[in-house]
Amino acid sequence: GQNWVFPGSKSAPLAVALLMDQGGGVIVNDPADRRLLAAKYLQTQLGTTDEVLLAAYASDEAASGQVALLQNTPVTLYPLDHPQFTSNGREYFSAIDSLATREGGASPFYASADWMIDFVATNSAVDARRAVVMLSSGKVDGCGTLNDCWNTKKKKKKKSVAKGVYFVVVGLA
Repeated sequence: GQNWVFPGSKSAPLAVALLMDQGGGVIVNDPADRRLLAAKYLQTQLGTTDEVLLAAYASDEAASGQVALLQNTPVTLYPLDHPQFTSNGREYFSAIDSLATREGGASPFYASADWMIDFVATNSAVDARRAVVMLSSGKVDGCGTLNDCWNTKKKKKKKSVAKGVYFVVVGLA
């Protein structure tokens, strides 16, 4: 797929936000919770000047009545009491493990992406290469018709470029 923006200089520190889909789609598309293992692996691969943030997304699904099991919707940031970027991603291991029991509801893909672009732009180091890595079940809830979704995608791409936040989506299936 095509990335939304190009990264900055490789010599600059990296500020990456990992955004995990926790909607009901992961129950079907990631029954073995491999995304959680991948999330832990990412935490161990950062350089000494890099920082990471853990977030998850889901919302209540009105049509089916299925509720989101996250603490905050559409996005829950970790640690819950004081979400922030950290250079020690291993601090997130227990939060990552807890996501195995917090699957359900809708996957508000674009609303969550929008929210994270703003958070990363505001809360990461100014000189950092900023990125959101979004793990998605493939469900895109809440954007309307196919045409509406395409228009929303274009708007998020423009916003990502304007705010200097690199965006990558990894599909689970």
